Amino acid sequence: MTSDPINSKFIYKPYCNQKQLICGSGQTAIITGWTVKQSVAKHLNNEEFAVIGNLYSPTRGISPLIRNLLANPYVGFLVILNATKEDKNSGSCECLLDFFRQGF
Repeated sequence: MTSDPINSKFIYKPYCNQKQLICGSGQTAIITGWTVKQSVAKHLNNEEFAVIGNLYSPTRGISPLIRNLLANPYVGFLVILNATKEDKNSGSCECLLDFFRQGF
């Protein structure tokens, strides 16, 4: 039995904020915080990530992010870049980490 490489790829289909995301065909979601998402994407092939997106606000950004992840159940990995001073000031990445550590 041969596998069809086109059908074996995952295609990330965002439920929310489609125009604000860079979609790929991998299984890893990358949250860049305030880091420019294009600067991360240029170092990766489309097969290496499912989606790359910013997370600016802990109050407005986490809900659509969770909805998008739930709509794409094959995403098995989440990378959160909490790398800049702006990330630390906004608290958005830390809030997302707290959500996964502690729940609601």
